[in-house]
Amino acid sequence: MLSNVIYLDLSFNHLNGTLPEEFGYNFTSVRQLYLDHNKFNGTIPESYTLAGNGSLLALDLSYNMLNGGLPTTWTTDNKNKDVTGTPPSINTINVKNNSLTEGVDNNICKMSVANDGGTLVQLSADCGICWCNDFCNECWGN
Repeated sequence: MLSNVIYLDLSFNHLNGTLPEEFGYNFTSVRQLYLDHNKFNGTIPESYTLAGNGSLLALDLSYNMLNGGLPTTWTTDNKNKDVTGTPPSINTINVKNNSLTEGVDNNICKMSVANDGGTLVQLSADCGICWCNDFCNECWGN
């Protein structure tokens, strides 16, 4: 039943605890996942890169209490391929206003549409962790 969910928006629900790893494994059809404006803590599970069988288009985890960094398993090499060997389809990642401390991996930056074959159109992250030229230009002055 849940594997057929295409759009899941649980924003503004005061949900707390760690992000359920199952969202990455069990939601095999999901294309848009919104868990923003809650009280989630801990790290972002690597399984989220597999949500929608690797066809997740939008992920919004902003305004939580997450720490660590973005999973690097969205891409494992300079050819913008994820761990399954297929190019990631994600075009929006929003993780601003959390407590993330690890910088955005350079391979995630290379997923930009500005790079040949990239699909990432929007990466919203706090300036302290974002050094991607294509996404964080407004941070350079801060």
